[in-house]
Amino acid sequence: MTILAVAAEKMEFDGLLRHVTERRDEVWPTQFGCTGVIGGNRWLMTSNGPGPKLAGEAVTAGLSAGERVDLLLSIGWCGALHPHFSVGDVFTASVVFAGQREFQTKVPRCARPFLIGRLISQDRFIASAAEKNELHVLGAQAVEMEAAAVALAAEDRGLPFSCVRVVSDTAMEDFPIDFNRFRDTNGRFDRKKIALRGLLSPLRGLPNLIRMGQRGRMTSRILGDFLADCQF
Repeated sequence: MTILAVAAEKMEFDGLLRHVTERRDEVWPTQFGCTGVIGGNRWLMTSNGPGPKLAGEAVTAGLSAGERVDLLLSIGWCGALHPHFSVGDVFTASVVFAGQREFQTKVPRCARPFLIGRLISQDRFIASAAEKNELHVLGAQAVEMEAAAVALAAEDRGLPFSCVRVVSDTAMEDFPIDFNRFRDTNGRFDRKKIALRGLLSPLRGLPNLIRMGQRGRMTSRILGDFLADCQF
């Protein structure tokens, strides 16, 4: 099987890359691209930034690589909407919905524990516990920014679609920085402006950014180990 996996950030692949053999870095029109083998499956991996537009470009780049693809896979971090979800929980979407659209998914098999539920995908970083609660009331258990674009691409091409995420923040957490204010014209987060905003808020903003970095590395390892053991 050949799997095209799409994430927002290269860091979301770091845990999975520990399991890759025959790795080859690819020059694709995305921020990151590489190919390799994991557990007998061929993997095409690419990241291009947050949101549906950039995710759609990443899918196009991967599909243009000239290899037959059997599955489109959206991976990365997600925010918990369910109050009982914890940081580091692996979450597999059974349904991805965005606006009025709903996309059914192929849920993988894995001996490792994971959660299954409904995921909402939207072009906005959810920064407050109040916003998370509003989305949870709509029937979703987790939220992220790219899965719907990957699901739409799979539907358009008649390909199976899966979405596997790892919880990076809980439903009760508030972020002192509104990251939506620091997206550039392409939709990517401006890291320099975010870092500066953190430095200007040394009591809340900076510690939050440090904690996010630590969680990102930890959750990426958890996600990578899970995906390496999955059967799609």
